[in-house]
Amino acid sequence: MASLSEQAYRKLKDMVIEAPPGTFFSVRKCAEELELSYTPTREALLRLHSEGLLNLIPKVGFFTAQMNLRDITDIHQSRECIEKYVLPIVLPHLKQEDKDILYSFLEEQKQALEAGDSNLSSEKDVEFHCYLIDLLNNKRISDFYRSIRSQYRAGTNNLVKKSTMVPLEEHKKFMRLIEEGRYEEAVRVMEEHGRNAIQRMREGFVRIGC
Repeated sequence: MASLSEQAYRKLKDMVIEAPPGTFFSVRKCAEELELSYTPTREALLRLHSEGLLNLIPKVGFFTAQMNLRDITDIHQSRECIEKYVLPIVLPHLKQEDKDILYSFLEEQKQALEAGDSNLSSEKDVEFHCYLIDLLNNKRISDFYRSIRSQYRAGTNNLVKKSTMVPLEEHKKFMRLIEEGRYEEAVRVMEEHGRNAIQRMREGFVRIGC
């Protein structure tokens, strides 16, 4: 069973990602909402701060991070570096069990998109990518990758709300190439997938005048 701090972290992470930039998170108020004590709640908020999802102002409290286009681009470049390193190593060794799990993420993403649930679709997108990175069995890389994906999601959450099938179709193309053993092409498709994502974010910033 997860510790109280871990339970608080999981619940607060979703709240932080969904919150507008600059939202104040009071330890006591969060503890009351989660029906947990002060200490595990504060530990969870400090963990989110260490992951870059919250800013901490001494003697004031925690606020959701405010990111500009430069921040989002930096996060994307970090993600790209990890994927370029990891994917060529792990793809040739994918087992059928791994493929089945990846396909299940795609099916869940498809169902979320059809239901108009952009948040769930985004979650499944992240799970798809994180599963691939986890196959390297390098906890430091996996933890860092999850951290930057969370930052990316939080920083872009208020930009593109309209559901689109484009990322899902790109994932499907990626999987088709894996099935055919065309791993280098699959890596290039994933690189293009990332570039397309950052372009959508840039368009989002332009649209809202950031």
